[in-house]
Amino acid sequence: MHVSFNGGASWDLDIEITVRHVESAYSIEPQIAFSDGSTSFVVSSSSLIQIGSYCNFNSVLSPLVIVNRTLGTCTCPISFSLPTIKILIISPSLQSLASFVLPVFAKPKFDAIRPTIASSSQSSIVTIWGSDFLESFRYFCIFADFRIGATFLNSTSLICSSPVSYLSGVISLTIGYGDNLGFSSQSFRFIFQIDIVLVSFSPEYATASAPTTISLFGRNFPNEMLCKFGKSVYSFAFVVSSQHARCSTPLGLFGKMTFLLVSSESASKSEPFPFDIIQDLGS
Repeated sequence: MHVSFNGGASWDLDIEITVRHVESAYSIEPQIAFSDGSTSFVVSSSSLIQIGSYCNFNSVLSPLVIVNRTLGTCTCPISFSLPTIKILIISPSLQSLASFVLPVFAKPKFDAIRPTIASSSQSSIVTIWGSDFLESFRYFCIFADFRIGATFLNSTSLICSSPVSYLSGVISLTIGYGDNLGFSSQSFRFIFQIDIVLVSFSPEYATASAPTTISLFGRNFPNEMLCKFGKSVYSFAFVVSSQHARCSTPLGLFGKMTFLLVSSESASKSEPFPFDIIQDLGS
């Protein structure tokens, strides 16, 4: 290149321009693969991902679907029994851009839950049974739109706590694992029930010689309900409304005991109250 100045001096300069190719850095999530070939991977790059790139799973190609300029996804198209899988990121010209070796695990399977009913106003422990649970995974229970962390017990069981919430009725409970590992394909039917609330009743005692009608007042009375005396004696309640009902004391009982209301339609029940059935004064 020739350079001259106003004073008349001039120089010939040799300038060497070097173009340096900076390699892209790639990462992949999750850092494991499932043996059934169902794992979807997220591939990120420090630079532009070329349209037409591939993921190579043990020599089997799968398209790298572009999400944005530096992010793409691909799904493993094969199942395998090897302890590891090698994944290559391949350019449209079939040049290898990155390589990953990931451990392979059996996919967790969820078979059953207990209980399947819980109070909406009180948390309950829910146990999940299945197979191939790994302690290194992060598990969670999703009650409708409530996500609750689950605790690993062993390879066949987990536990989680149902949320205290506004929910009532039948909802879907789904079990998830990991941050990017997906959800179980198995969902379970779960019921949140509103507890019966017994505010007051009258009278607060009865005599043993004849049935006594008890007037009950509270909230959330179901259409079919029982009065429970002691540990195992029941009588049918006549439900006037969701806030008012009546029932009669059974014959053959006396002494101090607990008294509560129980739904005939679900496991919903009220808090227990003390109740006294006394002998007649003349007997």
